[in-house]
Amino acid sequence: MNFKTITAAFLAVGLAGCSSFGGGPASPPSTGGIPAVAAATVRTTPVVFNQPTAKVAIAPVTIKLPERRGLGTYTRNVDCWVYVRPIRDSDFPPGAPLTVELRNALVGSKVDVVPGEKPDVAAAQGVDYLITANVPLAHADLCINDIFNADPADVDAQVTVAWEVWSVRENRVVFQTTTTGTGSAKSPQQVITPAVLLAMADATEQLLQSAVMQQYLTFGHPNLPRVATPIPVGQNAPAGTPANIPLPGLVTAPGGVPAPAPVPASALPILVTLPASGSSDLKAGTVMIGKSAGFYVGDEGYVITSAAAVGAAATVTVTDASGKSLPAQVVRRADAAGVALLKLSAAPASALSILPHRLAAGDKVMTVGASGSVSGAPGSDGKVAAKLTGASAGAPVVDAAGNIVGVAEGNGSYLPIAAAFRALTLGVVLTER
Repeated sequence: MNFKTITAAFLAVGLAGCSSFGGGPASPPSTGGIPAVAAATVRTTPVVFNQPTAKVAIAPVTIKLPERRGLGTYTRNVDCWVYVRPIRDSDFPPGAPLTVELRNALVGSKVDVVPGEKPDVAAAQGVDYLITANVPLAHADLCINDIFNADPADVDAQVTVAWEVWSVRENRVVFQTTTTGTGSAKSPQQVITPAVLLAMADATEQLLQSAVMQQYLTFGHPNLPRVATPIPVGQNAPAGTPANIPLPGLVTAPGGVPAPAPVPASALPILVTLPASGSSDLKAGTVMIGKSAGFYVGDEGYVITSAAAVGAAATVTVTDASGKSLPAQVVRRADAAGVALLKLSAAPASALSILPHRLAAGDKVMTVGASGSVSGAPGSDGKVAAKLTGASAGAPVVDAAGNIVGVAEGNGSYLPIAAAFRALTLGVVLTER
């Protein structure tokens, strides 16, 4: 074989199949403020949601790679020759296969994904979130061991995805992040596509690994305040108030005195952190306020109870399952819904898990000292009739699996937990399934 034949074979490797970026010792440069990430040696472990998730739609994946058209040079990489030049849009698989890979990863994690692609929020009505994905940066090495360009290629790919999660109901972005996935594959066609698709799936799995994303899919997104200043009870926030004061924990009366007044429409949300999984011990998660009851929400000492239990008091005494008496501040009271929010200085050992879903007639429910079944659909006031005779007002109502679904009314019915969160302006939007 002469020199010209060898050179021609090398050119076939580079031009026929080796549309690749990287392969040399240098890392790919940053693009658009997103740093290049070194390829991972271990793929991300998929997340599997064991509870129903929020309903999501996906937009078609878009590809916006930078224009870098240098021909590059050959460099020796271990046991093969790798042609080095930037990936262009023409090298990359089109958006449709990437979108399919995104969907497969979400479905594999048991995320509730609606059929088809939705290009924007307007087309995604009826779901909770729209997920958009853009690929601004990619890297791949295509290695052919056969000098005659005949064997399958070994391909390593790295794909960076810029994600946006839109709240369809609010028509706004509630979460943005960037993940970089990796993939390795053999390609008989000597193209980078198989590895790129694996990298896209890995980037999606990294998105689902995010604690914030898991919170949104399980419980809903934080209802972030648009104004961050204390608001006097019964008054509206002044226009143009600067958002440079920390979020208050209490609705305050004029003069700054805490007051258990009804929650004004302009009250700032209180962000309650909900655990990914909670306790199943109904008794341990319940407290008593006189003859009424309440229950821990999250792990920061917040308690939901009935509005009647606190009346006009600014502080109350709470008795936990061990019989210990604890002082609690009345943070908020929502009279129309019949619920109130307390704050204890001590955090509970473990709060009950919350699963906001609608039960059908006949489904079993229980609370402290009573058990029964759902009688029918929610009424015009949003409350659910259930045969919970003898239940204490404010007690947690749980389903057969021990998840909180509502707040007992004391007359056999209950207020759905999502409605209680809305009434108290808590900073998590719970989505009922």
